Amino acid sequence: MERTKNDKPAIAVDLDDVVFPCAEGLVAAYNEHYGTNFRPNMPQSTWDVPQEEVQERFNGLQLGTTPGIVKPGWFEEMQVPDVETIEALRRLAAKYRLYAVSARHYGLADVTKQSIEKYLPGVFEQVILTQRPVETEDGIKIMTDSKTEIYRQHNMEIAIDDSPHHLERGLEGDDAPLGLAILFGERPWHPGATIDDPRAIECRTWVEAEEAIARYFAR
Repeated sequence: MERTKNDKPAIAVDLDDVVFPCAEGLVAAYNEHYGTNFRPNMPQSTWDVPQEEVQERFNGLQLGTTPGIVKPGWFEEMQVPDVETIEALRRLAAKYRLYAVSARHYGLADVTKQSIEKYLPGVFEQVILTQRPVETEDGIKIMTDSKTEIYRQHNMEIAIDDSPHHLERGLEGDDAPLGLAILFGERPWHPGATIDDPRAIECRTWVEAEEAIARYFAR
């Protein structure tokens, strides 16, 4: 019997450096603005300021709020998936329910959705950014849901991500939501990264990822 749309298995797909190339361009923008010469494969702990400030600087560059930014709008121009990514996600969306799940800053929600609507219309059931502003009695606070919580809420059995951290958390415990964690891409910013779990697999290309997903659901 053919599955209905709601019966299709759900898969989480990370955005940065899975759907959209980001790391190389982001580090290049950082170097241009701050006069540094860092590379994506250099641990941020070795950079010129603490890691928390590096992230704040990245956020400012992406959001266009950094004073004196050399090229406003540069981040929007980077949000172009390659042809292989577009075609693979379209094929997967015909068989599964895909959710874009990203830890991007909540201020990037609009540009993220616009880029997805432009290049991948109808591919994702929903775009979920784990950081979100919430109004409380004390004012606006930023809440952060873990990707593991998102996987569980939407019954996602598979996640595709370039970050070992998020995938490892989704595999932890007896009630782990993930049955398959795909560590995706070349990932020069995570050199030598692996996950010591039989449910995790490295896939450098979309062809490898599609084959791994097909094997998982053919069990």
